[in-house]
Amino acid sequence: NGCMDDKQPMVFEDLPIGEEYADEYILTPELARDYAEGIEDANPWYLEHSPFGGPVANPILIVAQHTRLFKTKYLTAGHVHTRHETQFLHPARIGKVIKMTGKLVEKYLKRGREYLVMECRSVDEDGIEICRDRRTIITHYAKRPE
Repeated sequence: NGCMDDKQPMVFEDLPIGEEYADEYILTPELARDYAEGIEDANPWYLEHSPFGGPVANPILIVAQHTRLFKTKYLTAGHVHTRHETQFLHPARIGKVIKMTGKLVEKYLKRGREYLVMECRSVDEDGIEICRDRRTIITHYAKRPE
């Protein structure tokens, strides 16, 4: 059994508050470049050199990776983000392994929609915290049947 088989559909009622998620990836030059091209921001900081030494990633790229955390355990369709608070603490250096952790801290129903609140952090392989965020997402945009 590969870990793909272990994933299950995300069922709002069954999601335990306090559940934790973890994933990691290598912040490659290609990842940074593709993201910079995708948002049409070819800042040399991302591709060549920055005031921090070598190149660093666009901070939003790091936050965007947090979306993958639920996918470590669940088969998820698209999410709609309704609220997002992010603190950027240190630049993310190209070539580092980035370790992400997330925790489900709250869930609630409002006007027939299911909301989840997750707190996430990204820390590089040297233990330097890059960013943390708290995001509120709607799991299925369709309202639940009354």
